[in-house]
Amino acid sequence: MTLRTRLARTMRSTLPLTLVAPALVGAVSITLSANAPALASPAPVPTPSEDKALPLVAKPKVYVIPMKGQLGTDIHVDIYKKIIEDARKVKPDFIVFDMDSSDLPKSMLLEDPGDRREEWGIMDYDHIRTMVRALREDLGDVPQVMWVEDAFGASSLVALAWPNLYMANQARFGGLGGAIANIKARYSQEDVEAKMVAATAGGILGILEKGGYPTALGEALIYPEQVLSASFEGRKVNFRNDLEGQWLIDTSKDHAVSFRATTAEDVGLSDGNADTFSDLMFLLGYREFEQIDSGQKLFDDYVQDWRRAMEKVREYYNDSQETGGDLKGLQQAKSLLEKALTLLERYPAIEMRLGLPALKVKLDIDRLKEEINGIKRQEKETGRPGGRSGGGGGGRSAPGNGPGSR
Repeated sequence: MTLRTRLARTMRSTLPLTLVAPALVGAVSITLSANAPALASPAPVPTPSEDKALPLVAKPKVYVIPMKGQLGTDIHVDIYKKIIEDARKVKPDFIVFDMDSSDLPKSMLLEDPGDRREEWGIMDYDHIRTMVRALREDLGDVPQVMWVEDAFGASSLVALAWPNLYMANQARFGGLGGAIANIKARYSQEDVEAKMVAATAGGILGILEKGGYPTALGEALIYPEQVLSASFEGRKVNFRNDLEGQWLIDTSKDHAVSFRATTAEDVGLSDGNADTFSDLMFLLGYREFEQIDSGQKLFDDYVQDWRRAMEKVREYYNDSQETGGDLKGLQQAKSLLEKALTLLERYPAIEMRLGLPALKVKLDIDRLKEEINGIKRQEKETGRPGGRSGGGGGGRSAPGNGPGSR
């Protein structure tokens, strides 16, 4: 029974009903007040006009696009450019995005979240906007559905760029409260902090707007001090950042709102829950379907390739620090850095993960070239071997160990 049905039945009585969501970091407490006042300024969920309805066919061809692993590296616009090309060749009846990307482990008892910090999603708003725009617009003529198996952290922001949202029963959703806190911790000057907070919030809310979600919901997801309530007008959900709605979703001012799948369905954030792909298809109204997995293969190959390349970059960069300071050592260091640069330029995900800009490596290579040329000139002028003391790395920190590493 959905919350809308329970709401209609409960409103016939004068007794309040309280529901508490399952335990979760930042879990939602929902309270229904039968005598709640009418909304003065509702924030209804709009439906984007460009979203296409699912096709009325007996056996649709369904193209699956994975969004699994780390946001910003595994989930990266580069691989989706290739998947978009493949999807357009296949010409599916509709697309399902399969999201499984969380900053929290599946079991908090078996794994410490801090142990997998390297795998936390990377909140790069420019990248997220570019990726979402490519998928939503370049495939805009094909109906699309977002299916969330798990999305606690930055990945939940990506999922909210789609209005047709479904979840697995154990899915977690939210975890965006740290975005603003991180900005505040980074800037000490009050005016600079205010500008950066406004820019960050604007970036997040702009992505939610793409999915047709209201500002009131977005602000509750990112601002710990914002409360959230909702009321319903038929099938329309009205969210607001006070406690005047018929349903009190989040009354705490200590943490930003997060959701379990059942709660998300109850308040109209998601359209339903399905634990398997077949269950999702049945929920969408299809008993038979043809699942196209060529996008899955492209995605899996990409993840394997970029992660293998990342380890090679680490190796090349570390080895470049150990070469000698003579001409041979500098040439070896230059060769190793050129190999690392080739992989960095091929896989931008490596730069995002290691915090090692390709530009920095280019500058290191240029400096080594100057030193090599200087030694050659010295040898020509003096007739003796030239060089400098110290290793070829010149004191550069290895990727993954220096400032900005993840």
